Amino acid sequence: MSALADLARAHLGRRERAWAEAIFAAILAPETAGLPAFASIDRDAFWRCLEHAPGVLFGHGLRAMIHTVTFLPLTDRRYRRPFFALPEEARLTLVAELDHHPRFLLRQTLETLKLLACFAYFDDAAVRARFPGPRP
Repeated sequence: MSALADLARAHLGRRERAWAEAIFAAILAPETAGLPAFASIDRDAFWRCLEHAPGVLFGHGLRAMIHTVTFLPLTDRRYRRPFFALPEEARLTLVAELDHHPRFLLRQTLETLKLLACFAYFDDAAVRARFPGPRP
């Protein structure tokens, strides 16, 4: 891979990954359904795949979505803190509000992050083992 292509991938830093994982955990809230908590699963393989498999512009879009959801609560008088600094209940409320937000871009951002959250969650073998059906 060329140095230019590697630069264009815009890998997420540790802080951005932590922000993304806080968002993913709020999106899924699996422990409410008796499933393993998002924080308890192995997410390293998922992040490695995202660093190498997608197109070169994917990282920029992912970074923009994560920053949008992370800092959007700062614009709302009810929250006034970034997403990662909100209590769990406020995170769940914000995700539910984004799901019905009047702005298409914010709804679509959440939908895309939902897909990625599911990919990360179901990449874990322990999670997949909880669901019946054929295994890859």
